[in-house]
Amino acid sequence: MLMASKHLVSMVGMIKLLFLLLIFIIDLLLPSGIAAGIPYAFVVMFSLKSENYVTTCIIAITSILLTLLGYYLSPPVAGFMEIAIINRALAIFLITGTAIMVMKYQGDQVKIAQLGRLSTTDALTQTKNRRAFEHIMARETDRALRYHRDLSLALIDIDHFKKINDTYGHDAGDELLTAVSKRISSITRSSDEIFRLGGDEFAFLMIETNLTQAQKICEKIRNAFVNQAIGKHSHRLTISIGIAAIQPNDHQATLYKRADKALYHSKNTGRNRVSVLP
Repeated sequence: MLMASKHLVSMVGMIKLLFLLLIFIIDLLLPSGIAAGIPYAFVVMFSLKSENYVTTCIIAITSILLTLLGYYLSPPVAGFMEIAIINRALAIFLITGTAIMVMKYQGDQVKIAQLGRLSTTDALTQTKNRRAFEHIMARETDRALRYHRDLSLALIDIDHFKKINDTYGHDAGDELLTAVSKRISSITRSSDEIFRLGGDEFAFLMIETNLTQAQKICEKIRNAFVNQAIGKHSHRLTISIGIAAIQPNDHQATLYKRADKALYHSKNTGRNRVSVLP
């Protein structure tokens, strides 16, 4: 998919280049420069589909250079040189103005995308946040029920995290939360979704995963913390996990509630364990 996307981008770039050359050839046949400005500006406008400033700059600079080159290479026409100069100047002005407008639009799009990511990303751990969890959970729950697919949800708590915060301070606690999220992320599959819901609670959404498969994955995650130092203070901690798999009459709230109930079962029966509810 990525290779196909790159191939398409290179093809679009080649088409733009060929279009510029075609405009240049036509421009040489019209020495007054009438053909230069608007067509070149349209090529620059095509860069709206790209968020890359460099592409827009290259196209705009190339268009301006071709406009100037066209003036020197096109055959002179007596009595029209002043018009040719004016037309060339207007063409350069139009190309430059279009490029500035396109780059401003691209900058705004980048900012919008960044704001979108920030609104769904936990600032501390850089995992997805509760807002993203509610959106993705609703989407995947609906999809699993509609198409009769597997879906499992795990809720994860760090055991005795309050004691770590009280002993070492909140900065150490924040650093530990980041380290824990990274360790969980390093174990999970690319199709899985990880969220920090708040405090020391994480959610782990396993798409196309039944209860047996989810239990194996979560046991692997739990074992990754047993007797393993983590964080700057080399903490040795454990985690508790509760798992629930989607059922035919489920919805987002009931699936979450069962996973939460399983998590509390893990915490109330000694911690450092994975509890399962069907």
